[in-house]
Amino acid sequence: MNKRRELAAFANRNATLVAGLFFLIFLSAVLMARDWYFTAKLFPFFAGIPGLVLAAIQVWREATGWEARNSESGVQMDEVYDETIVSSVRRQRTTRFLLWVTATALGVWFVGLPLALTLSLAIWTRFEGGESWLMALCMGAGTFLVVWGVFTKMFGLAWPPGQLFFLLDMPHFLA
Repeated sequence: MNKRRELAAFANRNATLVAGLFFLIFLSAVLMARDWYFTAKLFPFFAGIPGLVLAAIQVWREATGWEARNSESGVQMDEVYDETIVSSVRRQRTTRFLLWVTATALGVWFVGLPLALTLSLAIWTRFEGGESWLMALCMGAGTFLVVWGVFTKMFGLAWPPGQLFFLLDMPHFLA
């Protein structure tokens, strides 16, 4: 029983340190961006302020042991690690996920962010999600409209063109 308490205290201390690290990261993002131009500080503020608040709440919860006091009753909401999944299946799923992330990152570099996200989401929806081509193309088009319409047109953020536009000496039509 004593060993269990020691392990719980160790896990609680580590969780508090991780939450504190996230708090410091979000705090530094907000503090660094406060003197920037409006369009430059939009994303650090948009993501940093809610992240800062959530990280502060998590630091408080971990430091005070709020989770341990309130976990005895109610429904367990956290996803529980499933031991029944074979390790080779876990490895295969992780590899496939990392390949998708890598392919999307290379796509952003090669054709630019709006087109890469559009293509990546449409292809992922079709092959990994098992949806029809119509659904995949509709989701891709919706992604493009949100990225291009909201961020490019409304907020005035210009995405850098992909390398393909430089190689073919084409104008970047999404700016």
